[in-house]
Amino acid sequence: LLSMGCLRYLVVTFLQPEGASAMFMYQLPGSIDSFGLGMVGAVLHTQFAPGGDGTQDYVRRLRLLLWVTPVAFVLLGIWMARDYQVYWHGAPILYLWTPCFGATTLVVILNCAINRSILDPLMGNRAVFYLGTVSYGLYLWHAPLGSWLLTTPLIATMDTYQFPRLALLMFAGSFVAASISWYLVEARAIERARRWRAARPVAA
Repeated sequence: LLSMGCLRYLVVTFLQPEGASAMFMYQLPGSIDSFGLGMVGAVLHTQFAPGGDGTQDYVRRLRLLLWVTPVAFVLLGIWMARDYQVYWHGAPILYLWTPCFGATTLVVILNCAINRSILDPLMGNRAVFYLGTVSYGLYLWHAPLGSWLLTTPLIATMDTYQFPRLALLMFAGSFVAASISWYLVEARAIERARRWRAARPVAA
């Protein structure tokens, strides 16, 4: 979180790349807060979910937090709709919105990880599994595609709040690109790596 804040502050205050602030701020470590929260979630799950003295309290707290997530997502949406115009100019939303969104999402994921039956239809289906499969491609493709979309007449000529339309188009395009790169590059590379590893002699 600290490294994310430092990089974004550096870009806003000193670098100020004309027309490219978003690209600079979201390169690592500018987006490492999401990775960090994911690692925190993995530690929490491995420490408390399998069983032990703190498991019941952990599950109870997660369940209580889950009821707060719909309100949190709505408030985050309202915050973005209100302050989106100052997002790239060093306002508090630049440093706090993505960690808050990531933490709220993490609560949902951790509840799914302990097999909360209420979330199984939402997060335990084939569509979500496929999104997980191509998720790294989605991460890689969304930034350049979003930067390109911002220059197109469809987005650039809009005077109103444009993030919902931008996000929808960015997701659709990134999904297609990620699926193609998965089948043509990632899946083949993984399969070759597995064959190479299987062919290596096992050390005595």
